[in-house]
Amino acid sequence: MDDFRKEYERFRKPYRKLKRNEIIKEGAMQSWENGPLQPIKNTDGGTVGHTPADFSDSRDFYNPEFLDKPLKNQGSRIYRYEDNHTEELFAMAWEDINTDFHGKLNGRGTLDYILAENPNDPRGEVSDRDREVAATVIQWLGSSVGQHFLKDVEEKNAKRFRFST
Repeated sequence: MDDFRKEYERFRKPYRKLKRNEIIKEGAMQSWENGPLQPIKNTDGGTVGHTPADFSDSRDFYNPEFLDKPLKNQGSRIYRYEDNHTEELFAMAWEDINTDFHGKLNGRGTLDYILAENPNDPRGEVSDRDREVAATVIQWLGSSVGQHFLKDVEEKNAKRFRFST
């Protein structure tokens, strides 16, 4: 198989390895010496919009193949993924537990059970707005403020557990 046609995945989302003359798109990943895919931070604006030919041969680039297909459980702040990959990790994990193996809604995701009138038998009560709000909150947990919140809760729980035994 031609290496440039090979698909790669991160968080069950497909990426395609770029040829040397293709443009690196927003949301692209990179790999050093055939290592794992890593987000491109692009903090100086010097990577996205360029071609792989502008960089070292030991660095490969992969454009996202899924951006035309939005998440089924998409928050309202997906533009933040570029700067905060922990938010992206939380969002993708949330998407995974709320869709089937093919990335489709099946009425049996975690949110379906949480919001169901009968939590043992969800019947499609979840609205698009419910999905957006829940996904935004989950993504927020991956932000620095959300991470601080989780750390505080964990510390309070540890103290409570320590004093109760």
